[in-house]
Amino acid sequence: MKKITITVLAVLLLLQVCVIASYVAAQSESKISLSSGQGYAGDTVELTVSVEDNTGFGSLELTVGFDKNVLEFVGAECEFSGGMAQFTPASAADGFAVLTYTDIENVTADGAVFTLIFRIKNGAPSGESPLTLSLGDGSFAYDGYDMKNFVATLNSGSVTVNKASTALLGDVDLDGDRDAIDLLILSRHNIGTELITGPEAIRNADINCDGSIDAIDLLILARHNIGTELIVP
Repeated sequence: MKKITITVLAVLLLLQVCVIASYVAAQSESKISLSSGQGYAGDTVELTVSVEDNTGFGSLELTVGFDKNVLEFVGAECEFSGGMAQFTPASAADGFAVLTYTDIENVTADGAVFTLIFRIKNGAPSGESPLTLSLGDGSFAYDGYDMKNFVATLNSGSVTVNKASTALLGDVDLDGDRDAIDLLILSRHNIGTELITGPEAIRNADINCDGSIDAIDLLILARHNIGTELIVP
């Protein structure tokens, strides 16, 4: 009876050790995520590749896949310093880009690793365009004088192409007219008392489409309101 009790206890202890080991292993896996973004056709969108619960890597190789009919890969920037970053630009025929970061010792910091810049192609259909994220064979971690595989859970993002606006440039309050109220709203935005918010309003406030809402847009709208120079369309 005593031997049976000892055997049962040994089995239970072994099971407990296995459960703890599995839990620790699950907790010690890095997480790499690609953020999502949105914009209109012709806009540039910045996305971030970040690492959490970093177990440490000496080299990180990631492949980002995208729909080449919707997005164009413009470039990338590495947010880590001290190592060597390399980007393989995607050609028009590909639809993927390879990002690599290598250091002389394991990198254990969490946070943004890469910033990716895409341009939404003119004529791209509205809706969500999914991205893919995969870990390449060039990823490893230093294990003393040896190297071992770097393992991570990957989460992919997407780029949502907004439906083209049907409102008018200069129609900041989105009521279908370009009038003194729009001029007042734009004036308040320029002096900083009440900022314009919302993608449609911001888009219409940038009347000359230079990427900023400033005094030039205010001047154009003022001229339109007094009839000296109309906004077209």
